[in-house]
Amino acid sequence: MSSFSVKQYIIDETYFYMNIHGLIDQGWAIKINNSKSTLGLCDHDNRIITISQKNYYIDGELRDTILHEIAHAIAGYENKHNKIWKNIAQHIGCAPKAC
Repeated sequence: MSSFSVKQYIIDETYFYMNIHGLIDQGWAIKINNSKSTLGLCDHDNRIITISQKNYYIDGELRDTILHEIAHAIAGYENKHNKIWKNIAQHIGCAPKAC
């Protein structure tokens, strides 16, 4: 009998959405951390999207966090949470807001 792994679930979900949006083919990677203060991070220099496994995700919040970071990857470092980033975030299906 296999046990449920939160870390593996987050990796699988993140990979799924990164693959849909072309980031895996562009060399982006996934990192899971234990941050209690940050849900996700987008490291443009190293092409890594990091998602915390220590936060409690309510319904839909994990998906939104993953897509939020993917929007940063697509928009580019210089766009932070500006209109370009917001348009991309909305287009790919996450709430276009800074958290």
